[in-house]
Amino acid sequence: MRSIRSIVLYEPPSGSTEKIARAISRGLQLHLGPVECQNITDANAERLCEYDLIAVGSPTKSFRASKSMVGFLQGLEGKNLTGKYGFAFDTKPSSWFPFSASRSMNSKLRKLGLQTLVHHQSAKVRRGIESTILEPGEEESFEELGYALGTIIQHQMES
Repeated sequence: MRSIRSIVLYEPPSGSTEKIARAISRGLQLHLGPVECQNITDANAERLCEYDLIAVGSPTKSFRASKSMVGFLQGLEGKNLTGKYGFAFDTKPSSWFPFSASRSMNSKLRKLGLQTLVHHQSAKVRRGIESTILEPGEEESFEELGYALGTIIQHQMES
């Protein structure tokens, strides 16, 4: 079986979202091998068709994904991503907050032709003095989610 190429992209500067992206990467790596994890400002949109899995993450800002993430995803229109797998995640306040960036990013991934095998997810954060702080257990939970996602994709690609 050929190796499965994966990339996890996140919107900077977002410390909590980057931590979740790295946790997902660690989990994926246990099943799929090396995983690239980088902020969208370093991503080469032209090369994304080389990946089997493209995961994207953003903090939820003003009830949606950040402007830079929305722009990045819009820039992928016209790229051949059909047959690839996608996953969307976000960070958002831990209090009852019905909106999530991952919902709209997940929808956009599907419109771009990516298959989403796992429901989009939100990591809970709380407001710190200068930035947001992940709720306890979120990194571990998303590392487990990355592992589960890797398992599902590996099985899909073997079938």
